[in-house]
Amino acid sequence: LRSSLDQFESVRAIPFWAIACAAAFYLLLIGPFDYFLVQRLGWRVQWTWLTFALSVAAVVAAVLWAAGRFKGDQTAIRRIEVIDIDHESGVARGQLWFNLYSSRSQRCELAVAAPSTIEPPSSARRANADSAPPGDRAVAPMQSATDRLLEDQTLLAWQGLSGRALGGMDVDALWGEGAALVGYSAAAGRDRLREVPLPIWSSKAFTARWIRSVGPLVEAKLSDPARHLAGRLVNRSDFVWEDCLLAYDRWGFELGKLRPGEAAVIGTMSKRSELKTLLTGRRLVYDDSRDKYHQQTRPFDQTSSDALYVLRAMLFHAAAGGQEYTKWPLGRESWIDLSGLLPAGRAVLVVRAAGAEAGSQVVVDGRPQAASDSATIYRFLLRVETQP
Repeated sequence: LRSSLDQFESVRAIPFWAIACAAAFYLLLIGPFDYFLVQRLGWRVQWTWLTFALSVAAVVAAVLWAAGRFKGDQTAIRRIEVIDIDHESGVARGQLWFNLYSSRSQRCELAVAAPSTIEPPSSARRANADSAPPGDRAVAPMQSATDRLLEDQTLLAWQGLSGRALGGMDVDALWGEGAALVGYSAAAGRDRLREVPLPIWSSKAFTARWIRSVGPLVEAKLSDPARHLAGRLVNRSDFVWEDCLLAYDRWGFELGKLRPGEAAVIGTMSKRSELKTLLTGRRLVYDDSRDKYHQQTRPFDQTSSDALYVLRAMLFHAAAGGQEYTKWPLGRESWIDLSGLLPAGRAVLVVRAAGAEAGSQVVVDGRPQAASDSATIYRFLLRVETQP
């Protein structure tokens, strides 16, 4: 996921053949061409010091111009976020990964602003407190304090690459005598990073996690009295839901797109497929040599630079076949796999939110920055009634 987010469309790699041609041209320019130029003009040999300096300056200017054209001159951000919302408690947890590309050397302050579209308005909280029974009003201040505590939980950190690979944190040269000169500091609340060094034409990876109390974004009433899920889901948010998938037990229901206010009905006639089939593209294929059908799974592309494709494989990693299917473990990101909730009688609604306002914003030096490529996934943890 980290390397997938490090592919910026506005930043192009200079082809090797272009570098080789430029190096060959430079050698010809300061060698044979410079010699014939001085001889042709009848200048004294000492003039080659001037023509050599002019040639070097011209080549350096051309290289800088080409680098600017290929590397771009704007700061770019690629981000992807997963927001988990427990429907019963109204608590949301957001996990954001983003890579920041800088076209110039700079030091900046980074922060993350959670999406304001999911926070319940303060007026609604007051109305709920006023309408509560007298016995419950006494605990209203405690609930408000809890809400404030939840709203203040935001953590931001640099996502360094482990190991001794290029750019890895275990490289000895990284922690030399000059390491203190390129350091940065975290704010007391660990919700922002100060004096983050960004070298020219380079990128850094960061990760953030936040917790909020939220209002109702989905209206859900699901039941499973006869081992067949039924019920109704309504989009109560202010943004469009795309690629909606309802996962329950070993089944997956594809619900398509839901606009604000639209509902999806799940019943006995609803189309359902095994969740593993939806995640892996498993299908029946006829084998002529054996004269029988067998199941064929679409292999997971480990070289894909599509961050959303990689994230989809992480959301229900075990249900898709785990490490046997993806060929790599989740490691420190194993918390993102919600496969364990499905057999326990919980349903998970996964939607892709349309619109930048549905996700968190990266704030650079106090100014929110629009991401060049962005994706936000919401997962709603829903209760399913099993009693008839």
